Amino acid sequence: MASIVQRSKSFSVVYLEKAESGSKQKWETYHSREEAENRKWEIENALPFLGVVPKLKTISDLVNEYINHYAKRRWSFTTHSANISLLNRYILPHIGNAQISTIDGRF
Repeated sequence: MASIVQRSKSFSVVYLEKAESGSKQKWETYHSREEAENRKWEIENALPFLGVVPKLKTISDLVNEYINHYAKRRWSFTTHSANISLLNRYILPHIGNAQISTIDGRF
């Protein structure tokens, strides 16, 4: 997580950067709060696989991406197997082939 620190008339974004030798605290200075908040958002929402944006076209692709990058690290074994089973049995057969670009609030 990143934080914003005001230093006189400038704003600094402070975050931990992982390196081979451990973590280092990184400070980046900006002249406006808006620029600092934009950079903070970029840091907190960075993709974990070196900034390569995946080509997601269907709901099934999106669910698989979510499972690979979030669920494997955060879900316990039992929760993971139960949720995968539910997704494969009930959700993906019905809406898995739907294009992400066609989905709106009325889907």
